[in-house]
Amino acid sequence: MNQRPADAEPDPLARLDETQRTELALAMRAARWVGLILPLVLTALGAGLTALWIPRMPDPMAIHWGPDFRPDGFGPPWTNAAMALGLGLGITALSGLQALQSRQAKRRGGAIWSSMYRFMPAIVLGTVVFIQIIAVGTARVQLDAADARDSGSIAWIMLAGFVLWIAVTVLAFLAQPRLRIEAPGAGPTEPLPLAPGERVVWVGEVRPSKAFVRVLLAVLVLLAAVALWAFSVEALAGWIAALSFLLVLALTLCSTWFRVRIDASGLEARAPLGWPVFRLRAGDVESVAVARISPFAEYGGWGMRWTPDRFGLVMRTGEGVVATRRNGRLFAITVDDAENAAALLAAAARNAREAEERGRS
Repeated sequence: MNQRPADAEPDPLARLDETQRTELALAMRAARWVGLILPLVLTALGAGLTALWIPRMPDPMAIHWGPDFRPDGFGPPWTNAAMALGLGLGITALSGLQALQSRQAKRRGGAIWSSMYRFMPAIVLGTVVFIQIIAVGTARVQLDAADARDSGSIAWIMLAGFVLWIAVTVLAFLAQPRLRIEAPGAGPTEPLPLAPGERVVWVGEVRPSKAFVRVLLAVLVLLAAVALWAFSVEALAGWIAALSFLLVLALTLCSTWFRVRIDASGLEARAPLGWPVFRLRAGDVESVAVARISPFAEYGGWGMRWTPDRFGLVMRTGEGVVATRRNGRLFAITVDDAENAAALLAAAARNAREAEERGRS
């Protein structure tokens, strides 16, 4: 007999009404076609066609083109077929990863459907179209050529690929139902009870998971080692590697850790270097809730994330604060002690609304 895991919450889908279930089923079917079925079909067609052309490819075939769009790199005749298959399947797997994390979120009472579930499949389809156009197009111009260097410019292929990439992505996004269903939860957080004139400040951090930190440290150590080795070979190469290391370090400090402060003015999240800074004014907040956040499923990844209907500083899967702005957009952060943070932000929002009403009267 199947049993629910001990940490699983009641199925949020069971609490949807009939209309929501119907709309959700249509949205899921559309996302499956856009982000999975069509990309797989296009990948099979592109890989199959380029595989059939392998005997007609020059050996070696052109696999890289310079700024003038003419061949300047060469490889085995099967390269385009491998690219069409490998990259096509790899990009399509992003839809599978989103669906997997979405199911995990639902098992724990998390997110159900948002614009990211339209956006990610559209990105996948558009990218797969671009990959297959490049793979098939660059193979087509080399058919039966004695020398790959005689295949000429591929400028028109690149232009067609980029135009269709953007067009297909936009059309695929618009073709899917516009739907937003938040997971039924305990409702908005109750504001923290404060005495008149009482001032309270909450301080916390948005920080990555331990696994992410380990991977990041490994990358930084590798870049540092490459820089040291490059200096022993050539000074210019060493400086380029060292600058790459410093750039990655700076980007890391600007995008993975944030000090969060909540007070009467609202919420402020500031990176360790002092920039960037994100602020959410108390007067802009409609409601606040504590929710389980699934970064990839809801936001398309980890870090600073913008989607059509939400912004998030989301560095791990788990509990966080989700504020709904007056314009309907969401602002989310993954922090420890989310309940107290949400309660104080809700109190600040309530006080701001009351002050606004008093100003009108």
